[in-house]
Amino acid sequence: MSSNSVTYCFAKLLSPTTTEQLDIALTSIVFDQQVKLVFLDDGVVLLPEIDATRKETDFGKSLAGLRMMDEVPIIVEAESLTERNIQAGEIPDFVQIERTSAITDLLRESDLVLYF
Repeated sequence: MSSNSVTYCFAKLLSPTTTEQLDIALTSIVFDQQVKLVFLDDGVVLLPEIDATRKETDFGKSLAGLRMMDEVPIIVEAESLTERNIQAGEIPDFVQIERTSAITDLLRESDLVLYF
């Protein structure tokens, strides 16, 4: 099977289906797809959820499990963080902070982009 790149964009606040959406993204890895997770707009609010000491949510626990998956880049849009007054220190160190232009390039290079 050939490897495709799939970028999953999380742009909304936590909802009852957010954990399932993350599970869909992670399932793609099993099918030999290069997966990237991008958090932008209101989706950046989900990133502090990784710290299970702040909030015990299923989404936060699932996202924290990504620390063990080096092949899955997690990227956050710098401008979205700024607009929502979230400091870089509030998100985990393994999350890459990129400007809008770099994320736009990443999306153009992806074979498939899904927005949640």
